[in-house]
Amino acid sequence: MGVTLNVELFKKLQKAKKKADAHAMNVDVAILSLQNICDHEWVSDPLAGQYEPSYCKICGKEEEKPLN
Repeated sequence: MGVTLNVELFKKLQKAKKKADAHAMNVDVAILSLQNICDHEWVSDPLAGQYEPSYCKICGKEEEKPLN
């Protein structure tokens, strides 16, 4: 018993992908919004090297370095 590849199958998959993409975008917006109000606790990974930015141990946001 196999799955028949046809137009309907691909239409259903595209519809499911579109719905999942919209949901993922909503989650990304929610995360960014919450990161904006987080009381950041910056940490750095001593093994990551000097070029890796510090990150918040609460929300995971990377610390923005000032442009020189």
